Amino acid sequence: MSLNAALSNAISGLFTASKASELIASNVSNAQTPGYVHRNLSLSARSGEAGGVIIDAVQRHQNEYVVAQRRSGEGQIAHTSYLSDFFSILETEYGTLGKGRSLTDAINTLEARLIEASGQPDNSSRLSAAYDALNKLSSRIRSFSEVLQQERQKADRAIEKSVDKINALLSKLHTLNRRLGMTEKGSGAKAGLLDQQNQLIDELSVMVSVKIFRCTGGKIAIYGDGGLKLLDETASKLSFVRINVISAHDSVENGQLSELKIDGQPIGNHTNFIHTGGSLSSAFTVRDKIAPDAQKSLDSFAYILSSEFSSTVVDPTLSTTDPGLFTDNGQTADFVNITGLAGRLVVNHRLSLDSGRSLWRLREGLGAKDETSTGRSDILSALAKGCIRKRTLG
Repeated sequence: MSLNAALSNAISGLFTASKASELIASNVSNAQTPGYVHRNLSLSARSGEAGGVIIDAVQRHQNEYVVAQRRSGEGQIAHTSYLSDFFSILETEYGTLGKGRSLTDAINTLEARLIEASGQPDNSSRLSAAYDALNKLSSRIRSFSEVLQQERQKADRAIEKSVDKINALLSKLHTLNRRLGMTEKGSGAKAGLLDQQNQLIDELSVMVSVKIFRCTGGKIAIYGDGGLKLLDETASKLSFVRINVISAHDSVENGQLSELKIDGQPIGNHTNFIHTGGSLSSAFTVRDKIAPDAQKSLDSFAYILSSEFSSTVVDPTLSTTDPGLFTDNGQTADFVNITGLAGRLVVNHRLSLDSGRSLWRLREGLGAKDETSTGRSDILSALAKGCIRKRTLG
C-alpha cells in the first residue's frame, strides 16, 4: 500500500469516527426530544487500492408497531381525560349527597321546610322558608341546565380548534412528503425530516385515531378509522362551523349544529373517524351525546316535579290545566315542549304577588281567592309527601 493510500485509508476512518461521535452526542442530547429517533451509521468498505470506510446512510431505528401502540394509547388518554373533566363538572353540578349542594339535598331541604310549615301553618316565617327552598331548588335545576349548554359550547369551540390544528398538521406533513421526495436517501437531512414527520404525527394522533402507511422515500399516507383519507398525494381539508350560543334544542339532526366535513363533503359513512379515540372524538361525544342525554334526564326530572306539584290531589284548588308550584316560565309544563324545560323552571308567581304577602297560598292552595283558614295544613303535608316521591334524578 502506498503512502497516499494509507493516508486516505486513515482519513476515511477518522471522518467516520467523527461522524459516529456526532451521532452519539445527538442521540444523547435528543433523548427526550419529541419525534427524535435513535440513529447510527451504516458503513461499508471502500473498494480500490486505498481501501477505507464509506458512510452509506444514517439509519433511524424505530419499531413501527410500538410507535403505533404508543400513539393509540396517547389518543385514548386524551379522549378519556376530556370526558373525565366533563364528568367531574357534571358531578359538581349534580352535587354530592349530604354536602348541601346536590339536587337531592335541595329536595330534602324543601321537604323539611314544608313539614315545618305544616306543623305551624300560620307561621309566616316558616312559609317564607318553604318559599325560599322552592326557589333554591328551581334555581339549582336551571343552573344545572345552563352548565350543560355551556359545556356543549365549550366542546364546540374545542372541535373548531382541533379542526384548525389538524388542517395545519396535514398541510405540514404534505410539505414534508414533497421535501422527503427530493432528499437523498440515508442522509442526515432526511433523518431530520423524518424526525419532524414523527413529531407531527404524534400531535395528530392525540386528536384523532389514524393509520399510517409508509411509502417510498420516507413519504407517508394517513387514513382515519373507517378508511377516511387525510393525506396521500394531497392533504384533505376538514371544515367545521362553530356556534356562538347553543341551546337545549340544538342538534346536528335539526341543522342547528355543524357537522364535520372533509373537502367540503359530510363525512357520511366515516362517522367512526369522530367516535374512536382522541380529543376530537371526546368533544363530539360531549356535545352530541352525553350532555344532551344529561339534559333529557334533567328535563324529565323538571317535568315530573312540575306535574307532581300541580296535581289536583296535592292542591285541590287547582284545575287540571293550572300551573302548580313549579312552572314553565309561568305556564303549565307541557310534555310536548319538554326539551329545555329545566332551564325554564320557575316558581309560580302567585306566591310572590303583593310583595311576597301571598305566601298564604302555600297553605291554602294556589287557586285560593282569599286567605281564610290560617290553621290549614293538608296541602303543605301533601306537598311534603310529593318531595319524598321525587328525591332522585332520572
